[in-house]
Amino acid sequence: MDQGLTPLLLGGDHSMAAGLGGWRLGVLPARSERIGLIWFDAHSDINTPETSPSGNVHGMPLAALLGLGPEPLSAICNPDSKVAAENVVLIGLRDIDAAER
Repeated sequence: MDQGLTPLLLGGDHSMAAGLGGWRLGVLPARSERIGLIWFDAHSDINTPETSPSGNVHGMPLAALLGLGPEPLSAICNPDSKVAAENVVLIGLRDIDAAER
């Protein structure tokens, strides 16, 4: 990206957002930049292994970007949170697990 190239990510599950976000957002702290995140989804995806009804990682990518875990996802490229909760907006929510609220 520093060379003007645009990355392309192809995949089928939105849990990939944790990896891509971790990689991209992990670069910004070194540049002293703040980032905002607009999360378009019917689900908030803020579950952790402790709160998830299914235990499936596809319900955890936003939690990982917020630094809530699970650790293997939240530590991608940088062990700190990738985005501050006050800089996140969720749009389109219709199905939120009780523990995510």
